[in-house]
Amino acid sequence: MQIALGQLTGEVDSVDFEETAEGGYYLVEIETQDDEATFQIHAVSGEVLSITWDDDQ
Repeated sequence: MQIALGQLTGEVDSVDFEETAEGGYYLVEIETQDDEATFQIHAVSGEVLSITWDDDQ
C-alpha cells in the first residue's frame, strides 16, 4: 500500500494478492477525488509493474 500511495495520494479502496511462480504481485486500488487507479506491484521487489486508470468517469 505504501508504494502505491507514494505514487498517488488518495484512499486505498482494496488490496488483493495474486500468487505466481515469480513470487506474486499485489493489486492496489487507490481512489482520489477525481480518478481511480489500480497499481500492480511485484510482491518481492516492490517494483510497480503497471498502473491502470479507471475510465468510467
